[in-house]
Amino acid sequence: MQPHAEAAVTRLGYLHPSLRFLISADGIAIDGTSEEGPEHLRQEVLYAVYREKIFAEALPLRRALLAAVTEA
Repeated sequence: MQPHAEAAVTRLGYLHPSLRFLISADGIAIDGTSEEGPEHLRQEVLYAVYREKIFAEALPLRRALLAAVTEA
């Protein structure tokens, strides 16, 4: 999931401005305080990375679909 971490961290920073998300060799670290518990933040990070992975993998299909539709 490392290739998608940077985009996920960018999104997470927007969604949680009071926290700082850092990419490390072990994954994504969170710096700061939040009212949300660590398990919820873990879910948020995993969801963001998975969402970016799906977006990246679906992008060629979307481009192909748009090309097929607009060629008419």
